[in-house]
Amino acid sequence: MSDISDSLDSGFLKNVRGSLSLVQNFYVEFFGTLVPGLFGIVCLSCLAVWCCCVLGVDCPEALDRFLGKGGMNVLAMTLLVLTVAYIIGAVAYRRSPKVPDAISSYRQWIMTRSSSASDEVGRMSVPFDFSQVTPSGMIERICFWFNRGEWLLRRSGSCIDYPYPLMRKYLYCRGLKHLAEYVPWCAGSGGSAFKETFRKGVCSKTYINLIKQRLRSAGHESLIMDVIRNECHIRMLCSLWYILTFITRVSIISVFVVGLLSYGKFSGEVLSNDCFREMVGPFVSMIAGLAMVSYCRYSTERGLHYVRTREVTMILESAWIMDNVDFKGRLYTKLENGDALFQDIKNQAKAFRESHCSNCKYCRQCHSEETAV
Repeated sequence: MSDISDSLDSGFLKNVRGSLSLVQNFYVEFFGTLVPGLFGIVCLSCLAVWCCCVLGVDCPEALDRFLGKGGMNVLAMTLLVLTVAYIIGAVAYRRSPKVPDAISSYRQWIMTRSSSASDEVGRMSVPFDFSQVTPSGMIERICFWFNRGEWLLRRSGSCIDYPYPLMRKYLYCRGLKHLAEYVPWCAGSGGSAFKETFRKGVCSKTYINLIKQRLRSAGHESLIMDVIRNECHIRMLCSLWYILTFITRVSIISVFVVGLLSYGKFSGEVLSNDCFREMVGPFVSMIAGLAMVSYCRYSTERGLHYVRTREVTMILESAWIMDNVDFKGRLYTKLENGDALFQDIKNQAKAFRESHCSNCKYCRQCHSEETAV
């Protein structure tokens, strides 16, 4: 039996892991770095063309001078664009996803709170204190508008930390009891001692990374691919959000600067119809472009938190599958002592339930089946 396991480890599984590693690197670099970078280059190029048109610069002539007549210059320009796009995407990729996720979770909380499904607020994975995060007064509203992410992070504390303090309650309320067995934390309502335990608990990104690493080391290739896809989608959305935010700010500054520069061009003149169209037309197009960019950022903010919550759920589901479903050709079904691959995590969650869940006012709601018996 050990010979078969050794041959699997040195043969099939090693090739699968090597192939998945290459696929993961390609996914991350392409969707998380290059695609957002190219999107940023296109938007900035459109902004540059708009500025040239308003200021009366001949764009085709300037571009011909830059490119020249040879084909090598075009190739060099392509390589330069790809390089710059990769650099821009890499900078955005390295930014923390916590800021856009905080804004996205806040948007979801606001929409749920004000909709007909207001009872869903108690079943969300991220809680907010209305008195803390809602700005009051003109100054606070301006501060919130200029820097929503930092405002929410400063006012919310650890309540929006990934993988989310109410994830256990979130799973129970949605009938996913089997997944809650892998979540040994909860920011429930059990008093100061309860909250102190949560503060020192395992609700951190490291915990999810530990599960993902076990899945990569001993998992089935289809499960690993799902983890990779979810991670790449999140990285792409976060990078796009940072780039869209940067483009929005640069566009607003450009409108003011170009407006001031072009004011002298038309000051003192009687505006004819052609002159009016020449001045107003580009600014209308710029407003339309800003509206499109703002809509893209708004759509990203609406969906990012849902995608991140789905990622946690899918990772926990993959862990459950690894513990309960045997795959053909899978090597590490159990640990050396005979326990399941995630038995230590399940033991943590079971101990947490026995010591803390009974002190929470939501205990009857989460464990309705047990309390009814």
